[in-house]
Amino acid sequence: MARLSSLGPRTFALPHAHPAHHSWLHRFRPRERRALIGEDRYARNHVAALLVAVMGIGLTLMATTIWWCL
Repeated sequence: MARLSSLGPRTFALPHAHPAHHSWLHRFRPRERRALIGEDRYARNHVAALLVAVMGIGLTLMATTIWWCL
């Protein structure tokens, strides 16, 4: 059965519905799964830290600009 996939104005029907369970995870041994999860957490933490740093720099620049304009 085809499933609709919505990408905003570009909605299209997928040729087949994907199963809900993640059977591809069972292809890995427990040690490999833990390594994948660890790498994922490491990458997510670095992206979060980068976003926080960039937002902090942006807020600092904005506050400095407002302070100089007063």
